Amino acid sequence: MANQRFSWHKFVEGLKKRSHIYLILLIEISTCLAMAIVIGVGGWLSTPNISRGVCQFFITVLSGWGFTCDILAALLWGQALKQSAPEMPISWLGRALDQYHVLRYVLYLVPLALDTATSVAWVYAPHRPGLLLNLTPVLIFFLQLVVGSNFLVQSVRFQTHAKLIEEQARKTRSATSGPSMDMFLSRLSKWTFCLALAKLLHIAVLPIGATMFLFTHIGWALFWSVEMTTRSLTSLCHIMMAKPKPFRPAIVTTKDVMVQNANAT
Repeated sequence: MANQRFSWHKFVEGLKKRSHIYLILLIEISTCLAMAIVIGVGGWLSTPNISRGVCQFFITVLSGWGFTCDILAALLWGQALKQSAPEMPISWLGRALDQYHVLRYVLYLVPLALDTATSVAWVYAPHRPGLLLNLTPVLIFFLQLVVGSNFLVQSVRFQTHAKLIEEQARKTRSATSGPSMDMFLSRLSKWTFCLALAKLLHIAVLPIGATMFLFTHIGWALFWSVEMTTRSLTSLCHIMMAKPKPFRPAIVTTKDVMVQNANAT
């Protein structure tokens, strides 16, 4: 229980400081729970357990929220590189997010607002496709393509510099570069690469949704199975990238007690 109290206290404190790590975790906890309830209770437009309107609200699989986590993950990756590998060049997206704070909020809020508006439109006007229902998937498609490609390039580039970074970290141990930061950066690199692959696979099948092939048995099963799987994988990658360092209380051994008693006497 002590570990749990500490973790929740750390989680709340991270949210108060608007930490990227804890914002990612909060968003993914909320969206994954909502999607799990809808799919687990009602299936996916396959049972009468949940109304059709509720299922249609989630027809975008909350991709706008996922894209917000992508931008937060890009900021987290850029900060880790600046601290542990300042000599490594940052991508154009990382530089833009670092220099223009307004761009951050635009990329946070605009896809999120469009995704939510599209979900509402699918509930109240599913048979009247307008500009919103046509524009949002195209915009999300290109934004995810840009961010996914950026993640792929950055993670591969980091792998080529990994040995150099490790050598430099061993020679110059400082407050911002140490074993924990090296492990953190390696973990970020691995899950950033997985995130890039998941996003590229996710957008690879999106065009099927604009064709009549979607409404065939094979097309329906292929499209939604890949979309749901890759959406789940992106959430997993976000969570693993933002996974906080676990709290491990100090373990006092018998030898430590004997040494302390000897010093006291």
